[in-house]
Amino acid sequence: MDEIVEESHERIKTVLDAFFCQHKRVKDGSLYERLLTVVTTFLTEDPQHLSLFDQWRILDKLATACDSSDQDYRVVSVCVRILGIWLAHGLSFERVEHDRPEMLVIVSECYRSMESWLKFSALETLLHMLDSPQAAVWIQKNIFMYQSVSDKAEYVFVEACRVCVKAWSLREKTPEHGALWAKINPAKLLGRSLDSPFGHYQSNTLKYIETFAMLGTPAAFDYLALEHLSDKLLQVLHQQTNVMTEGIVLSSLRCIFEKAPSPLRLIYPSTPAAQPPHDSDSLEETWQFMWLLCMLQIKECQTIHSAHLSLATLKTMIPLLSRLRHPDTSINQLFSHLMALASLCLTLETPLDDLQNLKHRLTKRTDTSPVMQKVLADVTQALYTLTQAHPRWLKDPLLLEMVLSVLKVDMFIKHHQLAKPCLSLTLSILQHLDEVDHGTEEKLYKFFGLLVTQLDSDKLDMQDFTLVYSTFYELLAHHHLTSLLLQQAVVSDFVGMLKFKLADFDRYVRCITLDFIASLFDDAPGQESRMNFALSLDLPLLVTQRVKDSDPYVRQKTLHVLQKLMRPNVGWMYIQHQASLMAMTRAIPELLKDPSSNVRLAAVDTISYLVVHRSCESLLLGTSQETDGLNAELFRKLLNEDDPELLKQLCHLLEQLWKLDQENRWKQKRSVQQEAAPFYFYTLGGDTLLLEMVEKYQELRASAIQVIESILNDRPKILESNGKRQRDPWTDQDQAFFEKLDQLDLVQLKLQTIPHPFIDSIFTIAPASFVKTTDPPTLGEEMFLDCE
Repeated sequence: MDEIVEESHERIKTVLDAFFCQHKRVKDGSLYERLLTVVTTFLTEDPQHLSLFDQWRILDKLATACDSSDQDYRVVSVCVRILGIWLAHGLSFERVEHDRPEMLVIVSECYRSMESWLKFSALETLLHMLDSPQAAVWIQKNIFMYQSVSDKAEYVFVEACRVCVKAWSLREKTPEHGALWAKINPAKLLGRSLDSPFGHYQSNTLKYIETFAMLGTPAAFDYLALEHLSDKLLQVLHQQTNVMTEGIVLSSLRCIFEKAPSPLRLIYPSTPAAQPPHDSDSLEETWQFMWLLCMLQIKECQTIHSAHLSLATLKTMIPLLSRLRHPDTSINQLFSHLMALASLCLTLETPLDDLQNLKHRLTKRTDTSPVMQKVLADVTQALYTLTQAHPRWLKDPLLLEMVLSVLKVDMFIKHHQLAKPCLSLTLSILQHLDEVDHGTEEKLYKFFGLLVTQLDSDKLDMQDFTLVYSTFYELLAHHHLTSLLLQQAVVSDFVGMLKFKLADFDRYVRCITLDFIASLFDDAPGQESRMNFALSLDLPLLVTQRVKDSDPYVRQKTLHVLQKLMRPNVGWMYIQHQASLMAMTRAIPELLKDPSSNVRLAAVDTISYLVVHRSCESLLLGTSQETDGLNAELFRKLLNEDDPELLKQLCHLLEQLWKLDQENRWKQKRSVQQEAAPFYFYTLGGDTLLLEMVEKYQELRASAIQVIESILNDRPKILESNGKRQRDPWTDQDQAFFEKLDQLDLVQLKLQTIPHPFIDSIFTIAPASFVKTTDPPTLGEEMFLDCE
């Protein structure tokens, strides 16, 4: 094993050396990220690897690689990031400053660069070096932090926020760190920009606040409170007409309510910022303050938009409920008010005085539909968020009544932003529905028809399709409802709609529909009801045509669906009695020749599934000259595949074929009347393939050795029974195969096998990929931008 480790170390060194001399003509941009992953894993895996970096003079090579005048900016970026990773794992800042100060110059130049990726690399390295007091002094002299917290590239901006948070948390560690924070703290500049008439600067400040809030650390919240950055969030929210800015503010509020020890001191300016964090008493105060504020804003709303913002704020407060010591009263209050708002939108009537002004705003418009849809969508989203956090409210019968009332109104179901939360809420209710009475059955039956109509909408996106199908899935779990549906004409519309969606021009719609049919055979509560419904309507037959779909992704999905249909016994028996489905299983070997490697992988996987579950009687064995059926030539061509997953699956298939043949042989020996079954392993050349895999294919050796060991472990010894020796069950062909296996030095072969996923990642990087080319560019090639 030491030899393998040394070989892997040498391999890493070779790859790094090749990288340091690489040129901008390298086109594969993924090599850089893969190399960084390798370096990070290498340094994290063993502290002794740090000494190897010293022996290999990596610091000198980093400086030399960056010094080239025509060097690719991506190479400089990776060198700077490697320096940062090394600093995070033990390299001292003092050593870099003494031995290779030019590397620090490069870091500062990257930070000032107009190239965002270089700036990000510099920030990442700054983050790793911040712990050192000497590094804090260097940053104070060379870095102007406001430059990056106002950057338009979001990933640069977020990394700059991470640097600020760490610098804030270290500010009391040493005098150097305190001086650094005093120099780079951008709070004063950012705070003034909240009042700026220029949207870009205000937006950057709000993103800065959101980033700190999303970090969710005590240091981040302390910083926002002491610098009074979040004081104006509520004020800014109600001054906005920009949807993007509203989203940033609401996201910040949600993080504050969810994680801050004392949310009120962050959002209300009159609260002393220096007060110590409180426990649940402060949380109760926050809830009461925000509840009264939102209710007042709804009561006195001057526009529908202001009511929308108040409801959106209520939604962000819901995570705060879970943090209260006694939340039941507040939850009841919120649920009742949301239901009253929903009733107002549906009936335009309300007995509550607090909602009379909103009622007036809704009814004074000539066309009330759009505004009611907007308010009702806000209410439904808030109810969905509340019931996800507190599922007991999903059992409230009034909630199901309200949602079905919304969905049966035609103008509402066509409103995309309303239909999505309504369907999500209905799905959650159905998942928690224990018993269905006759009245509820009738409502759900009508709801089923609404869903069929909804499938025909041209406004549905992929998430909506998934949501509608998931709702069908939950509905069909109820036996009495499925029995009722099978007697109604609506099921023919349902089947027709599925056929239509399986022929949709969008491949994702076809795949989602296939997934839905497969899900009806899942081993889950309600499986029997769903399967009976699917088989009664012959839904599995809809799958057969998709195996010849023009899109390889759909063909692959069809094979996966076939496996799910075969999993339950009822499903496999159904397939055996359907000529079209059996023809489909017999056609699977043809898919081993499919142009798409993903389809070929799915075909191998499906054949393995049939073999493992002893359902492969539909698979035909053919000769190498025949086009139909499995044959040795077809398997041999698979060895030329580039997909390692497909090759590993082929190894697994050979193992299962061996076990199937042995099982069939024993059955035939025990019963003279047993019909002779075909023997797959030798007919398909499994013995030759395994030997080639273990001897010639490095990436397959580990999998092939596992299969060979499994075969050798199955080889029985000559047994004694009642004093008589039993005959060896193996044939001459088996014995010849065993002799070849015995000649293999499995111990030595294992030593030559990649032993670790980390080393596996090294072997996927060819050193030649990084070598500088001396070939002149072809005419016109230098005119192309290298954007990879």
